[in-house]
Amino acid sequence: MGKFTVTYEVVTPESAADGEASESGFADTGGWKYQEPASLTLKECLTIAQGGFEASQSAIGRGTWFTTVDADFDYATGAATTYSIHPPRNCTLASLRRIARVLGCAD
Repeated sequence: MGKFTVTYEVVTPESAADGEASESGFADTGGWKYQEPASLTLKECLTIAQGGFEASQSAIGRGTWFTTVDADFDYATGAATTYSIHPPRNCTLASLRRIARVLGCAD
């Protein structure tokens, strides 16, 4: 199986008024953020994206990714950061369902 990637999106009160994210890209372990994806294991993804998850689709299938339910909220600025774990493109449906169970969002 290939490697996973983690994306992030930051929404501030100002960007929310425009219906946009103020920042987005790829995240890596240690809190580093890039515009290029890092190849990660699922365990490494879980050190970046913590908490509850929901699947991108109502039914787990090809193209599914898993997004944190509760954003990391910066009370000083009002910025909310969400993370999404993207499985490898060659991930089988059975593996996607196992990942969903591990993340607590199995269908």
